[in-house]
Amino acid sequence: MRRARGVADRTRLTPAGWGMLALGAALVAASALLARPELAVVGTALVAGAAAAVLVLRTLPLPRVAAVRLADDVVAVGDTTRAEADLSGRGPLAEAAVLRAGADVRVTDRDVAAGSLTPLVRGAHRVGPVEVRAVGPFGAARRRALRGAPATLLAVPAAVPLATTRDRAAHPGEGTPVRARLGQGSDDLIPRPYAHGDAMRRVHWRASAHHGDLMVREEERDEAPRAVVALDTRGSSWGDANAFEEGVIAAVSALARLGDDGYSADLVVGAERVPDAHQGAGRAAAWALLAAVERAEGDPAGVPRDAGTIVWIGSDPPPAPLAGLAIHLAPTDRGGRGWRRGDLRAGAGEAWAEAVGGRT
Repeated sequence: MRRARGVADRTRLTPAGWGMLALGAALVAASALLARPELAVVGTALVAGAAAAVLVLRTLPLPRVAAVRLADDVVAVGDTTRAEADLSGRGPLAEAAVLRAGADVRVTDRDVAAGSLTPLVRGAHRVGPVEVRAVGPFGAARRRALRGAPATLLAVPAAVPLATTRDRAAHPGEGTPVRARLGQGSDDLIPRPYAHGDAMRRVHWRASAHHGDLMVREEERDEAPRAVVALDTRGSSWGDANAFEEGVIAAVSALARLGDDGYSADLVVGAERVPDAHQGAGRAAAWALLAAVERAEGDPAGVPRDAGTIVWIGSDPPPAPLAGLAIHLAPTDRGGRGWRRGDLRAGAGEAWAEAVGGRT
């Protein structure tokens, strides 16, 4: 992050202060040449005034600044969030408190120790500290100091619109929702015949009277189909940094699309796995992971073969899953047998449409 003039706390003379020094020195010299002692008095006063301005600035306290707070820790590139820091004990000479940010973050709508932030690229961006500015007496000196602990803003690529998978997932074995039998506490109650070991509290007395046999409650609910989005981070799988960035865009977009299609989507990046990465705390964790991910050599991501839908982003996918929808978004011509491949070089949206459309 760029710091104010490269230092944490600095006091400098302003042009007015340098003018006071120059004029004071000139009057002292003229006093000696012209034998006019009153000029020396005025000159000395000017020099002393400039020095006093610096001394006062270094002596009087500056406002205390709390740590920078972010309205959102993780945002999409191009989206805007807000940051601010609380000030207390505002000093008598304080002039301004300006929130600083990295070169890849645009700061707008500035207020006192606050501003709107728009990240321009993916990654971790430092926000803060706050630059506190104060001006000394006579406007002869200015002090700039950095105060408050900075925060880290994580930026992920903005998701691109992707075609729905609902038409593909409507086929048997490709991620259709299932009914899962559960214990007490589910939404739907369906009576079934009593079996040895059932708790008496589960007896459905009205159904028992209707059927003439002892019936118990069997709860069931809709269970979202499972999906996994796996991002291959091996450097050998990607031609260059731009290709990898397109892969990260595809991962963010696939999570959003699968969540909208009713899936419970996990994210796998290398050895890391984030469950329920399409919503809530899982999405925040997934975005944090995708904001910081880089290419690195190592083992490919491990994905379960029994997931309803698997999206593999990268080269050389593992064997296709046993059942379900297998989507391969490839940055090269190499594809995997049994996978529906889309060419990522055409962009995440085009690659997804190609894969979901049916090419294998």
